[in-house]
Amino acid sequence: MNWNFLVTAFRDPYERKARLFPGLLVVLPLLISMCCALGPKQPIPTTVLALIVTVGGAFALAALSRSAGKRLEEKLVAEWGGMPTTITLRHRDNHYNRYTKQAYHQKLTQLTGIELPSAEEEAADSTDADERYEAVTVKLRNMTRGPDFPHLRRENIAYGFYRNALALKAQGIASAIVGILRVSGFGCV
Repeated sequence: MNWNFLVTAFRDPYERKARLFPGLLVVLPLLISMCCALGPKQPIPTTVLALIVTVGGAFALAALSRSAGKRLEEKLVAEWGGMPTTITLRHRDNHYNRYTKQAYHQKLTQLTGIELPSAEEEAADSTDADERYEAVTVKLRNMTRGPDFPHLRRENIAYGFYRNALALKAQGIASAIVGILRVSGFGCV
């Protein structure tokens, strides 16, 4: 087991808050009920369970949480017709008036070097237009990583947490119900 990898991975706030915490929220009711039921009576299985959760379980939970979140994101993006940023940058979207949108397009082109389409170009080839909007978004995201943009990092972590937690909602509800039933069934209140 590469302990350094685990320590480094969970030192990163994104790994902990956006990936690990949603998974922990799902399994916590089960862990509490199992420890409550087994702990005093069977310390060896409780210790083994604690070791599994501590060593590999946390990493596995983070990976599963992220996978579930990405699957949900892909489904939502397909339903919406694109990522929210892509949709907002489209000329055919009326979230912003055309002057505000034009100013955003000019600034994004200036910052990234990627020429965004005019309304006419977008109407003629919406696929190419969306690819340019996505390219600008990816480039801007890469340009704003790091310590110089702490607010964006916090927002990205929050987005990851909510996406992953939403993806695990059904499992979390099931886990909570099972945990409550186990605790009440074993008289561990």
